[in-house]
Amino acid sequence: MTSLAGTKFDGVGVMHEFCGAWTRAKGAPADLQALIEDPILLADIIKIARGTSEDYVYKIDTDAEPKRPREEAKLLLHRPHGKLRWSDSLVKLVGVLEEYGEAQTRKGVSVARAIEDHGGHSANARIAEFLNLHPGLVPIEWWNFKRIFFLCSRFEVTGWTGEGTTDTVVRVLRNRAGEISRPWMLYMGLISEHLSREDAIAVLDLKK
Repeated sequence: MTSLAGTKFDGVGVMHEFCGAWTRAKGAPADLQALIEDPILLADIIKIARGTSEDYVYKIDTDAEPKRPREEAKLLLHRPHGKLRWSDSLVKLVGVLEEYGEAQTRKGVSVARAIEDHGGHSANARIAEFLNLHPGLVPIEWWNFKRIFFLCSRFEVTGWTGEGTTDTVVRVLRNRAGEISRPWMLYMGLISEHLSREDAIAVLDLKK
């Protein structure tokens, strides 16, 4: 399993990235000093970064049509969930190993099987796109997985796996631990491929 420990996101790596972001935001030493001396202000900024601030809310329009993974891709299905406010509890992950067990995972669990089991409750591609744009909002526990599958949007692509082929794909957020600039990236996942023990399914928890 992948974890934050030992990656460039720890210690020096985090501070290096923070300094770069601070420079791009045109932050001055006095601004940083103000944060250090005002823990309430700093706490508010942390809440905003985590998407938990009551005054600054991240909203996701899951009804809108998602971007196509390739120019020629055709949207086959997109199950909307309305306009949602992002929080760490909005989406829970169902780990493949936890859900299907060691023996079944080793034997092979396809994405198509996961769609049968969780397709009605899974998050759609709009949420994957949102987190791809805001990787800082990805919950810490997600780093324990290599790939996160979003099953409620499906596309048809041609020529991806070979000349003349037509495949159905879903959107996948891939953990690129150690890559400071883009720690998570949006990919395609074939519904015919097998999930690994390091994969998880993004399921909406709309009761919260």
